[in-house]
Amino acid sequence: METVTTRISWTPTRTLASFASELRYKVIPPAAIAHVKTCLLDNLGCGLYAAHLPWCRILFEMIQDEGGSGRVTCWGQPARSTVTSAALYNGTAGHAFEFDDHHHASHIHPGSMTIPAALAAAEHVGGISGRELLTAVVAGYEVATRIGMALGMAHFFRGYHHQGTVGPFASAAAVGRVLSLEPEQMVHALGTAASQSAGLMAAQEGGMVKRLHSGRAAQSGTLAALLARRGFTGIPDALEAEFGGFLATLGGTTVDASRLTAGLGEEWQILNTGFKAYPTCAPIHTVLDGALSLMAEYGFTADDCREITAYTTTMTFVHTGFPYEPVGATAAQMNLAFALASVLRFGELGVEHFTDEAIRDRRTLTFLRERIRHVADEELDKLGTAGRHASRLEIRLNDGRRLVRQVVHRKGSLQNPMTHAEVRTKFRRLATYVIPPERVDRLEVLVDRLEELDDVRAVGELLAK
Repeated sequence: METVTTRISWTPTRTLASFASELRYKVIPPAAIAHVKTCLLDNLGCGLYAAHLPWCRILFEMIQDEGGSGRVTCWGQPARSTVTSAALYNGTAGHAFEFDDHHHASHIHPGSMTIPAALAAAEHVGGISGRELLTAVVAGYEVATRIGMALGMAHFFRGYHHQGTVGPFASAAAVGRVLSLEPEQMVHALGTAASQSAGLMAAQEGGMVKRLHSGRAAQSGTLAALLARRGFTGIPDALEAEFGGFLATLGGTTVDASRLTAGLGEEWQILNTGFKAYPTCAPIHTVLDGALSLMAEYGFTADDCREITAYTTTMTFVHTGFPYEPVGATAAQMNLAFALASVLRFGELGVEHFTDEAIRDRRTLTFLRERIRHVADEELDKLGTAGRHASRLEIRLNDGRRLVRQVVHRKGSLQNPMTHAEVRTKFRRLATYVIPPERVDRLEVLVDRLEELDDVRAVGELLAK
């Protein structure tokens, strides 16, 4: 198999730019092509479902009010828009309900920043083949995941949201590849994207703005690539500059710049991208997996529980252990106690458990406040970055039994993957909320055979309402 040629002696920014610019379909392993198509299905399902959500409705209405004719689909909506506005909307939609894909080592959900931007650019330009789109998406995943891995966990503990800060690189690389940017132009696309990095983790405790982080990242990278094509220049050493560079400014004690280019073109990070079985923050999932397995094994219900203690890593506790108040779906989806209470009460956790009524349900609120404790466990911290989502669930039943279940890797992770069939079922369930089943069928077939498609605008046509 051929490999991608990169100039490893160059700076990291130039090396990643060269990789993204020079990447070709024929050098991407078949397994990676198969996986990127699964990522496409997953993200399209998430984005279509979001069309009826209030934050997406507000954003679409604002885009319409601003005017500007366009030829790019806003997924699940009745009108088209400009390429940057469509990237903004579709990127927001892809991350709109905490259900999008997840790359554990980089702390990002690459699909919702990469796929909406690449597809918007392809619709805007026209004549982009399925193979070219797949190549562009892989370029975005490979660049962004490496930047996220180089930042490490300290970036999160400083209060930054990787989705908003790393995201512009994903979309810039993907759109730059769609536009066939030369390596030097790609340097400036990444260098312009870097200056648009933003996103605060306080957004997780309420409000709608967390969903916008992906949308702005998709829009920012798209804008950066379009400007670079016209000769606009950015920071040529954006990642590694000692003063004001991305890693130096936004990083911390866990920065490892070697991860920016390690294995580039040989180790495909898109293959390490997993999917979500529940529409909640990923670190919560091992607790939910543990609860469901215990319920299946011992046959108890929420009414049988006297006391529940969820032990997690410090990272998960900081991320999801805030006191729950029913201020909106975001807070509910990011809160471990609410998600666990819902699973114990209903025996499952889907999109229907985060409606306005569900997040304020009196019985759920009473249950989580009276019976659930969330504790940070230093022993679990010893599992390191790879085990940062690990948890141990202890449940004391009214009959005196004490049940314990430790789960290190969540369902949907690299170590405990969802099958393609499971992701396909998830896609169909989400997409049919917005578009007719027969169109869902056609969309599924198109993605399955995307490498045979001469113009991916056919995909966009199926995504309109």
